[in-house]
Amino acid sequence: MRSINIGVLWGTVYSGNQGVNALTYSIIHMLKTIADNNNININFCLIGTQNKDIHSGSISIKANTINYDFIPSKTFYLNRIYNVFNFKVFSKLKDIDIIFDLSQGDGFTDIYGYKRFFNNCLSKLLFMILRKKIVLLPQTIGPFEGKISLILAKYILNSVHTIMARDTLTYNELARWNINTYYDEYIDLAFSLPYSLPNPKVSERLKIGINVSGLLYRGGYNENNMFRLKMNYAKFVKMMIGKFRDQNDLKIYLIAHVYGENISLQEDDSISIKELAKSFDDGENIEISPPFKSPVEAKSYIAEMDLLIGSRMHACIAAFSAGVPIIGISYSRKFEGLFVNLLKYNYIIDARENDEIEALAKVNEYVNKLSELKEHCHASLEIITKQNRKIENKLLEILK
Repeated sequence: MRSINIGVLWGTVYSGNQGVNALTYSIIHMLKTIADNNNININFCLIGTQNKDIHSGSISIKANTINYDFIPSKTFYLNRIYNVFNFKVFSKLKDIDIIFDLSQGDGFTDIYGYKRFFNNCLSKLLFMILRKKIVLLPQTIGPFEGKISLILAKYILNSVHTIMARDTLTYNELARWNINTYYDEYIDLAFSLPYSLPNPKVSERLKIGINVSGLLYRGGYNENNMFRLKMNYAKFVKMMIGKFRDQNDLKIYLIAHVYGENISLQEDDSISIKELAKSFDDGENIEISPPFKSPVEAKSYIAEMDLLIGSRMHACIAAFSAGVPIIGISYSRKFEGLFVNLLKYNYIIDARENDEIEALAKVNEYVNKLSELKEHCHASLEIITKQNRKIENKLLEILK
């Protein structure tokens, strides 16, 4: 049996962001399944965020225990790059055969700030220096608002082995930038994340999940409309809850997908939904989601909904891939690129183009056409199945 040492860059199972965890769980599960079917042994090394030291651990997916080593990504931060030369760290990095780079799904961009962007680039450049095969897993790449950012990004993109664009807009940008590396359009890895099938319904009341983004609720990291939204997002969410909470034929579930001790106050969804529930007196018609132990548990909970109105990309992916229709409230092109362009699903509301009145009118329109949303969601599942198979085939080609 052949052994391969695989590094999953910007992959972690410890994040308070269940979307980031979902990507890591998904790629580990997919690679392990491919390897088992082709007599290959894989040794995983996760290189991801969170303030943890180098250690070994394991996760369970579908009753399978998968072991890994973990190296904190802070090792590559510009002010800590000397950590790379720690013997224990360097020996693990040197032994890696292939780097599969997640970039947390949408981290290869400068819209979240230059510090975060340059740290992301530095990690890629290090493995380029070590002459490792680098595969950019399905992700949104860009936008790059700074000229230096774009120059550096293009250099990296032209130096890696494979680029998997997560959406049509990213694919088109790669063409516009004249990238010479092999690239193609693929679907987000989290569409393949396993989950538990929902329990049979015991009530006719609709379960409406509302995934509130703490980041948008607070106005971004700078708390000053960082994403240039046309709407007042916090006001919009309050208006939406106020519209639904007194309807006896449905129940609202406020769902946090990013939260925890390693999440900043600006990002934490749970703080926002607790504030919202308190302001509405948290009656019988409003329930707050429990803390999830894993992305599998989060997806299994979301799969119980009849509809998800969400602002977190991976909360929407969890719902959609479980057959639950969504109304996406977008703040960047990644939503439109994935759902509208690739999956041909048009029920996305751009918070940069709609104010809260306009957005609420569209939510009402879409909720009243829920059966139509379900039909379009289920029609897209065939595309998802084909796209998952396309990823598996490419990964097998790379492993061989």
